[in-house]
Amino acid sequence: MIRCLAQWTGDVQYLESPNEYHSKVSIPNKNIRVTAQFAKLSPNMVMKSFNVQAAERNKLVYFYIPPDLKSTKGLVWFFHGTNGSAENFTSDPETKQMINLLMVNQYAIVALTSEESEFNIDMNNDGYYRWSYGIDSTLIDIANVRAIRDSLINRKLIDSKLAQYAVGWSAGGAFTEFISNTLGWNTAINHTSSGSTALSLNSQVQVPFLISINENDNNPNVGAQGNLEAKQNIENYKNRGACAQLHEQLKAPLYPERFDRSNMIDIGLSREIFREIQKNNLLDENNYFKGLFSQLLAAVQNNPGAFPVIIALSAEQKEAVQSQIEVTNAEHKFKADINYRTLQFMEHFCSPNTSIQEENLEGLMKIYPNPSYSEVKIEGNFLNGLCMICVGESCSKVMML
Repeated sequence: MIRCLAQWTGDVQYLESPNEYHSKVSIPNKNIRVTAQFAKLSPNMVMKSFNVQAAERNKLVYFYIPPDLKSTKGLVWFFHGTNGSAENFTSDPETKQMINLLMVNQYAIVALTSEESEFNIDMNNDGYYRWSYGIDSTLIDIANVRAIRDSLINRKLIDSKLAQYAVGWSAGGAFTEFISNTLGWNTAINHTSSGSTALSLNSQVQVPFLISINENDNNPNVGAQGNLEAKQNIENYKNRGACAQLHEQLKAPLYPERFDRSNMIDIGLSREIFREIQKNNLLDENNYFKGLFSQLLAAVQNNPGAFPVIIALSAEQKEAVQSQIEVTNAEHKFKADINYRTLQFMEHFCSPNTSIQEENLEGLMKIYPNPSYSEVKIEGNFLNGLCMICVGESCSKVMML
């Protein structure tokens, strides 16, 4: 039975984050007891895949839809990093833990791969496969999301009025700010990207925004400078009265069972890996990693005989070790340490009466399927009952609806 942390009970006043699976403990001058309470995932709580006609091509999409449409709280979209894919992102232990928490809290989930990554097309010739950035609903990745959304609506899998949220990492984190404001979504959650200075200063950009930076981010496009920019961008939001929040993830000690978070490494092997790292003087007296993951890589390359356990790992297991060390070190990684905080931000950070100004009409009316090659359905609230219908460059007369 798969389960995820629901909360800690007991002496939780000594926990820095009593609802996160990973938290600092302030030990008083007495014994304390805390107990993990878990929520169980039902057998149907798994990500499935389907092919859908998107804006220009068929796309492979990963999704989970709660069986009871009426109890579904919202739809959360996941956006991967540079050169990534929906499959790899959603199967990562850190992301999967966030997805599990959303599932037990009655959220629908969709993850797709960027157009560039899925079809190996470098549209802007920058040498990377990323998302299409801008406040423009015709940009290919935003158009794909619209088409997928409308397919789900037409299949009666989600309601057209369902709240929608964006969660992304790195290049996908940067994308959340653009797509959420273009389509008038409820929140944007950005892991390890600085965000857009232009959007942070734009008074029309009002979608609640959370940026989570990592203390030792070493991505050449983020790093220390990107972290400073993220802090300033959040201040820009706050200075004009918009809902925004900054979180900074600090490095944490490595513990012997850490690598067991991967389903390819059991507890016994995890402890062997830990002991080997510790034996080779790569941890300090408090088990904080000395430097970054690159230090371990260099040590193994320079003295492979000192690392028989790590050398014997498969390529996939080595990737899992790298990922968990980078998460522990607060390097450029998505992390599950703020899952509950993310959920709280989605649901409660801003007042329910907070006004969200949208960049286009998608928040005022729903048009689906969109794009369409035949008929469309239109629903929404229209000023004085009037709307303008346009197809291509041709607009009809004003219609009374």
